[in-house]
Amino acid sequence: MLRFFLIINIILCLWLPLTGELAPSAFVDIGYGARASGMSNAFTGVADDASAIVWNPAGLVQIKKREIFGMHANQKNLISYDFAAAAIPFKGGAVLGAGIIHSGDLALTEITGMVSFAQTLTEIPKIGNLPKGINIGVTYKIRSADFGNNTDGGPDRVTGDANGYGFDFGLLYGFSEKSALGISIRDFYSSLYWDTSTSGRYEESVPMQYVMGISYRNPDSGLIVSFDFDSYGKVRTGFEDVIGKIIALRAGIKLDTKESFEQKNEYSVGVGIYHFNLGLLDFSFDASYSIEKIADTIKFSSSIRF
Repeated sequence: MLRFFLIINIILCLWLPLTGELAPSAFVDIGYGARASGMSNAFTGVADDASAIVWNPAGLVQIKKREIFGMHANQKNLISYDFAAAAIPFKGGAVLGAGIIHSGDLALTEITGMVSFAQTLTEIPKIGNLPKGINIGVTYKIRSADFGNNTDGGPDRVTGDANGYGFDFGLLYGFSEKSALGISIRDFYSSLYWDTSTSGRYEESVPMQYVMGISYRNPDSGLIVSFDFDSYGKVRTGFEDVIGKIIALRAGIKLDTKESFEQKNEYSVGVGIYHFNLGLLDFSFDASYSIEKIADTIKFSSSIRF
């Protein structure tokens, strides 16, 4: 355990200087899945359900059964978000995932489709002598958007659409049965093509984001403690504790290192029914409440494994 945290400290010293002034644009990542949100989205080093396709695609290798996942949220009580995903494990340490995100209304609608692939490297024959527990994953994203279709916007409203793509890369390294390091590079290669009534056609990229997460879990008690550090200067800490192997309680905090102390704290809590067995089906239901800037957000998600 001491060696694990020593390695993490070294990585942090190298990582934090990379947190440059990146600014988010369209297709904002609100955090997908009530379980992750209940832990303040400190999920990069956990990523053990189908929502891993957005958090860290390498985490898909932890899924041992076929899974269907869904989430609904009304972000800040303003914008509707729906997310659905599925994952199928195969022999040889490979997992295939797919998902879709739909958000907005007639004023602005955004849709992102995703396909992910994850692989445990040591399961590949003749790959060489690698440490156990190294997993990699990649997600390919197709994006589309339409805006200005609301008739109440007036005759001078801006209209148009956008289409594009992006790639995410993920790594998950299990140092031991209890400790893991996750790294997610989101939109390391992307492009978005806009066509608007005011600016015509132009191209831009979605800002690349780096996220590093570490996690510690006790398989006997069900306790998980996780930390995330990202290139926007945000630090997240999350906790999950499973009571009686069925009820999960969660809490988390997000700190923004680039804002004043009074403005930078956001808090989350969550509760879930954890892998409730219904014959051949393994069912989970989660809810989270996040105390955020401007307005709070409630999320609901569920999953079925079979």
